[in-house]
Amino acid sequence: MRSGSLPMRKSIDITVGGNFADYSSIIMHERSSKPVGQPFMPNAGSLMGPGVWLVGKDSDGSLIHTYAARSVNSTGQTLAEFLSVNFKSFAPSSPNIDLARATYRPSHGAQTLRGTGVYLGEFWLHQHFRRGLDKTLVEQLNGLLCKEILERLDCDYAFSFIRQELVESGFAARLGFLHVEPDVFSVFEQGASSPITGYLAYNTNHDLQHVVRMAEDN
Repeated sequence: MRSGSLPMRKSIDITVGGNFADYSSIIMHERSSKPVGQPFMPNAGSLMGPGVWLVGKDSDGSLIHTYAARSVNSTGQTLAEFLSVNFKSFAPSSPNIDLARATYRPSHGAQTLRGTGVYLGEFWLHQHFRRGLDKTLVEQLNGLLCKEILERLDCDYAFSFIRQELVESGFAARLGFLHVEPDVFSVFEQGASSPITGYLAYNTNHDLQHVVRMAEDN
C-alpha cells in the first residue's frame, strides 16, 4: 500500500492498495453499513484476478471515499459471453436482492469487447461530500483510479453496471464513462414487483488514457 494527499478544495488523504483482504478489513470496520461487493471480496475465487483499490480519509482520519477495480478472468470470451454466465456475481450488493429473478441482456458493446477486462465498483463518498458534489473532485478521484488501472492491470477495457436513475442524473458521465448502453440488467428486491434496471458503462484502454489526461488537466 501507499498513501498520499490529493490536492483539492477539501484535502483527502488517499491510500492505494491491491490486497483485497486489507480492503475488506477497512470496509468492515469503517463502512459497515455498506458491505464489500462480491467481486471485491478476498474469497472471490477464480472469477476475479488482481486489482487495485482507493481509500480516502479526511483530516480527522475518517473514511470518506472508496473506489475499486479488479480484472475479470474472461480469457477467450467477449464480455457478453462472460456476463451471460456470471452476471449474478456482479449484481448490486444488497441482502434484499432476489438473485433468482436477476436478468442480463447482452448489449452491442459487450459483444465486441475482448481481451483483459476490469470491473469497476465500490464508488462511495461520505454524505457530507456528496452534498453539492464537486464535478472536479469526482473527476480527480476517478482519474486517479484509472491511472492505477493502466499502470497495474494492463487492461483492454473497463466496465461497470450503473442504475438507470444514476445514469440519468449524469453520474456515469462524471465518472468518465464514454460508452453507456441501456436496459442491460434488471434485478428485484425481495417481494418487489418492479425491477431495478440499469446500464452497462465501459471504456476502452484508449478511453481510460483520455480520462486520465482530462483529470490531470483539471
